[in-house]
Amino acid sequence: MFRILLIDDEPMIKIGVRKLLEDTDYIIAGTANNGMEALEYLKTNSVDIIMTDLKMPVMNGLELIHRLNALAFDGAILVLSNYSDFDLVREALTEGALDYILKTDMTRSRLLKYLEKISQSLCLQRKKQVEAAEQALQQEQNSQKLLFAEMERALFTDGALSASTQNFLTNGRGSGAQHGMMLIDLSSAQAQHQKPLLRQFQSILPEILSGAGTIQTIQPQQDQLLCLFFHLAGPDILQNRSRQLLRQAEIYFKAEPAIAIGISPADGGISSLRACFEKCQNALRHAFYLPDTHLFPTEKFSSLQEENPSLYHDFLEKTVAACQSRLSDAALTEIRGFLSVCAQNRYDPDWVRSCCCSCMEHLLLSLHISLGNTAAVLMKQLKSAWNIDTLQTTLIDGLFEFVLPDSSLNVSSKKEVSSALAYIDGHYMEKITLEGLAEHVHLNKSYLCRLFKNETGLSIFHYINQVRMKKAAQILADKSASHSVSAVASAVGIDDAFYFTRRFKEYFGKTPREYMQETAADTQ
Repeated sequence: MFRILLIDDEPMIKIGVRKLLEDTDYIIAGTANNGMEALEYLKTNSVDIIMTDLKMPVMNGLELIHRLNALAFDGAILVLSNYSDFDLVREALTEGALDYILKTDMTRSRLLKYLEKISQSLCLQRKKQVEAAEQALQQEQNSQKLLFAEMERALFTDGALSASTQNFLTNGRGSGAQHGMMLIDLSSAQAQHQKPLLRQFQSILPEILSGAGTIQTIQPQQDQLLCLFFHLAGPDILQNRSRQLLRQAEIYFKAEPAIAIGISPADGGISSLRACFEKCQNALRHAFYLPDTHLFPTEKFSSLQEENPSLYHDFLEKTVAACQSRLSDAALTEIRGFLSVCAQNRYDPDWVRSCCCSCMEHLLLSLHISLGNTAAVLMKQLKSAWNIDTLQTTLIDGLFEFVLPDSSLNVSSKKEVSSALAYIDGHYMEKITLEGLAEHVHLNKSYLCRLFKNETGLSIFHYINQVRMKKAAQILADKSASHSVSAVASAVGIDDAFYFTRRFKEYFGKTPREYMQETAADTQ
């Protein structure tokens, strides 16, 4: 369908034309009595074809055509004329009207013939416009692709930029324009999950980042995604989009990455972008000490402290001495103390990991312990520990597994074990993990297991099962209500009824149903 604006000060002409075009592909979308009314109509409406008289009050057809040219009207103009209007028609055609039709010769077939000719011309014109726009867009995309490829190389290789790329960087859109970076880090995820997670993040980025400016995405490392934003008006948009990304990631992927945000002035060129990227990398390193923090603006998280050799040598000397004397508590105190000081001063995580590796190597050498390939695995675990808690756990686990496997723990206080017992007694109906229990009592899980066994004579999981079986027996002995085996199992924190039945029989020598029947018979 083609929309037509009909302009004529004679009512009969408007009525007649509307009648001629009934049941055709051409509809009269609007009418006007003169050029001024037509311009008002076009402010809020779009049409494909304008049919206009030339002689009208207020604003005639020629003046209207001039105004339409100034407004870059992209439709077609068909002039309605009389025999006496020949000079005006010729001027109208010169000014851009596509054709003219005499009012006196206007019939349905003749009018449709003119309109079909005009509509074909209009379709051809618009097809060319679309093709030209697509070609221009493709050229722009190709140019931008080359520009970003050059910029990526320069960002990571210290290379120089061409004049056009440098001009793109340094000519901001308006005063105060800035470039921005969002560095997404997934190193906390397990290695086998990093690649799928990166793909998932890439799938939601376009929607979340739309409208934030010109964006380029780069993968600088296997577990990182870098989003470059060009010509930002300010940093707030990056903060907001980063928080939105974290919310979406938690909802859809059940994973929250660490995200560093950096802002760079537009007039600094590639050098300022390099500096900004380094700041983002440094900001992310703070995640080693703050595993529950996910957003790291560079202005808040600056560089970390450098090495402290005297701190390390003191830690190494005292830890080796404690292990040589089989004083496990003293060794634990030194490890915790060293890592606590590192956390307070925010020393470089790579240096802290290196210290822990070196300490373990010295312990193995000084105590003449040979682990073969196991030592290499342990060192790899220490070097790849993504946060300080994981590093401490790995180091202490290695200490008790390889250095002090048979050490007796001289624990002066039973507070931690008592706290663990109370927690189990109060949460037996829930899922209890060793990690969660160790976190609750603020101990390393390997150390907690040793303390617990030393104080109670039972392993932690043996005690948990013991509590659950006793509680289950109490429920089964209650005659005030009937109980299904699965319901009792669920009530004591066990999802699998078959597993519950097997454990119950191991503990009481009979199945839950047999136990229930016997207790019922005893009360009769």
